[in-house]
Amino acid sequence: MAPPTTAPAPSPTPAPPNPTDILRAAGDMGIGTKGAKAVAAGLSTGAQLARQKGKEYHDELMKHAGTLDELCNRTNTMRNESWKSASGQKYREQLEGHRKDTEHSRDELRTAAQEALQAGEEIAQNLETQSAAINNAANQVDSILHSLAHGAADAADKIGDIIKKSGIGGAQDTLNALADNGNKMLQGLGSLMQH
Repeated sequence: MAPPTTAPAPSPTPAPPNPTDILRAAGDMGIGTKGAKAVAAGLSTGAQLARQKGKEYHDELMKHAGTLDELCNRTNTMRNESWKSASGQKYREQLEGHRKDTEHSRDELRTAAQEALQAGEEIAQNLETQSAAINNAANQVDSILHSLAHGAADAADKIGDIIKKSGIGGAQDTLNALADNGNKMLQGLGSLMQH
């Protein structure tokens, strides 16, 4: 036979939180601004993404510009060879036209790459500015809520202390007892009158 087991002692029921403690906790937690701070965090993430995409586009365009630069160099080398025949001279002129077109395209790609990088940075800075403004405003609201909640809790505590010190609570108990006794007397008197 197994030895009898003893049931664990029930854990004491925690006391309900004091309303003034709830007020202070709400002020400390910044409940009123959590949504705004989430938006600010999203904007900050968007800024990082914009900066990253601008860099990616820049790098890709510069890679293509580098390829066109190599093509220009090879075309230049071929163009500098001596072409004695009339058709060779004509081919040399065509190579020169292609080289100029390629250089122009290369330069346009480099410009586009710089613009992509700059656009990504401008978007990122704009988003970061908006994020900072929202966070600043949220922090100010948090500070106000914190002060108001703590002030209300302090006032409630002071009112409780004033009531305790004034004896109003005891007077209320006495008044309730007197009213109860008076009610009983009226009931007794009513029963006497019925006879």
